[in-house]
Amino acid sequence: MEMNDNFIYGECEIPDCPSISNGDYCLSYNKRGIHPPAAARKGKIPHITAPSSLPMYKIKGGSAWGGRTTLARNTFVGFKPTTVMGKRQSVFGTSKYQPDYTPMLSFTDSTFIDIE
Repeated sequence: MEMNDNFIYGECEIPDCPSISNGDYCLSYNKRGIHPPAAARKGKIPHITAPSSLPMYKIKGGSAWGGRTTLARNTFVGFKPTTVMGKRQSVFGTSKYQPDYTPMLSFTDSTFIDIE
């Protein structure tokens, strides 16, 4: 997989949650910028056309060892250890539905910008 020329935002000026003083509600979650792609044997097809086991996003296949992801010229903006709501925030995270092995990630010309 290749992922090039993107801006990936963490927390920024726009609040994750509206004002609770107006009767609004909010569900606050830990934030991740990217879930590294998985390489799996016998995974589901990209466009499922028949009934499938739930959840749809669960791979249900063993890891393949030959995958590789290349990321070039990507900019990561506003990633601090925690959000204003006190949740964890990270550039990378894994999914409990992916195989245990994450294929190699190769980065070139990445930029990290801090927002005050």
